[in-house]
Amino acid sequence: MLCVVARFQDREVSHSLTREELSLGSGPANAFKVPFPGVSRRHATVRASGDGVLIRDLDSKNKLIVDGRRVDEVELVRGQFVQIGKAMLTLEDRPSSDFDLVLRLDRDDVHAHNDEETRSATGPESAGPATALQIVRDIEDLSPRGLRRAMPAVLDRVRELIHAESIVVGSRAADGTAAVVAISGPLPANELLPDAPSRTRSSRRATRVLPSNAIASTRGREWLFASFAPAQPRERWVIDFLDYVAAKCFARDGDAEGDAFALAELVIPEAMVVGESASMRAVMRELRATVHSRLDVLLTGETGTGKELFARMIHDSGPTAGGPFIAVNCAAVPAELLESELFGVHARVATGVDPRPGRFQQAHGGTMFLDEVSELPLALQAKMLRVVQEREVLPLGAPVPRKLDIRVIAASNRDLARDVATGTFRSDLFYRLQALHFHLPPLRERREDIPAMVMMFAKLTGKPIVGVSRSALSELLEREWRGNIRELRNEIERAVLLCERGEALQRRHLRDAPAAVSDPPAIAPASLQTQLDAVEREAIDRALAAAQGNRTCAAKLLGITRNGLTLKMRRLGFP
Repeated sequence: MLCVVARFQDREVSHSLTREELSLGSGPANAFKVPFPGVSRRHATVRASGDGVLIRDLDSKNKLIVDGRRVDEVELVRGQFVQIGKAMLTLEDRPSSDFDLVLRLDRDDVHAHNDEETRSATGPESAGPATALQIVRDIEDLSPRGLRRAMPAVLDRVRELIHAESIVVGSRAADGTAAVVAISGPLPANELLPDAPSRTRSSRRATRVLPSNAIASTRGREWLFASFAPAQPRERWVIDFLDYVAAKCFARDGDAEGDAFALAELVIPEAMVVGESASMRAVMRELRATVHSRLDVLLTGETGTGKELFARMIHDSGPTAGGPFIAVNCAAVPAELLESELFGVHARVATGVDPRPGRFQQAHGGTMFLDEVSELPLALQAKMLRVVQEREVLPLGAPVPRKLDIRVIAASNRDLARDVATGTFRSDLFYRLQALHFHLPPLRERREDIPAMVMMFAKLTGKPIVGVSRSALSELLEREWRGNIRELRNEIERAVLLCERGEALQRRHLRDAPAAVSDPPAIAPASLQTQLDAVEREAIDRALAAAQGNRTCAAKLLGITRNGLTLKMRRLGFP
């Protein structure tokens, strides 16, 4: 694809060439933004012309400079350049994938519909099936989890479009108790809400027009209800549209048997991307068991798979959420200090030693997270077993143990079962920790989640870029990511830093993929006798060289008899 490229030092921006005239300048309103020194806010226009591009100056301060001359207009062709400010413009062929955006960051997939600009597009002047179709497209862009989080804003758009007084989405327990999940507008009167389950249709999804001024759509125990002003006319497409919205609100995350809002029980951290891959959906379904349980949890997985984020999610979602979350990296604390760090120090245990509570006592009433638990020394594992099994801790120097009310979440990037087999990890502690065991898949096994992670990490930088090109995303999807999510996040943050504000992240912003690291070939260690023979041979060589080949003198230098030297030389193969 033919494009115009602007370069300044080691930075560059580019724009694909079209038949339409483009404005070029450093200001944000330009189609081709060139934020380099000396470039005016509106510097020039750019338009395709024959085999090149016609550039016209817009009465800028520095004009266009060609061969040292200031000009008002120039036709740029391949192999030439034009100076604007301190930047150089060239005409080049670039892969079309560099300009094909597959991920856009000019909309927030969670809160995309909260801004006034979006709302103004759905006002009465644009109300109708066409606007409903646009809302449908926007909803289809959201994942089920994203739609749940954006549901209030989505319902606001729908209510404004169909001129409803209120829209309520709810679910009902087996005993008939109703709970509102999301609402737009005031809560309707009780007599207008849908009937109890025993009086609704038994079909999987049914739509019915209620008397006078209400529409309800139900699916099992979930329902969407819309109320209108009395005698307000409603077209058929409104009923069909509400039926669609209800179906999307009730959509399950790949689990046909689960509750539509079951994942809402898990409190997911803001910076965490769960994704839609089958492996992660399976893990999330299993993690629901932790919400109503106080059992200890073991998280395993490669380094960088987000074990601490999952530990925080389990804590925030479970019965210990009201207490503290204390995290200790067992590999980061020296072994001689780890015991006092975990168990604490009793008063007057030694002169000059101040009493202090250990991390277990600090976690009382909450969750204790032991990261890299495999790094615990064997002697400390025995004391850890007492804490995990009896829920009591004995500080250093304390006469009696202290009771604890905690939940323990342990994590390791190693195969603890193998460590148990090799004797480096206690089997009783392993079986006690893995009351609930979850293995987090590596990023290379959930590549379909990478685009969502790229979007999240790019947004977290706070730098306004417009999106990610197809070439960049293809590169990100192909890499092995041995460092998993941590490595991906670091790469995106670095690439966004190199990307110009208002531009797209491209392949050239990414580092080259690291070369595959292969294990060195195994070399069998030499036997002790072989090593001794090599040392003796070298010593005899030096002695013979110093004695100019005289064996009697060489034997004296070595401190042995001549016969002893002869026997050694014969055994070692000397001529």
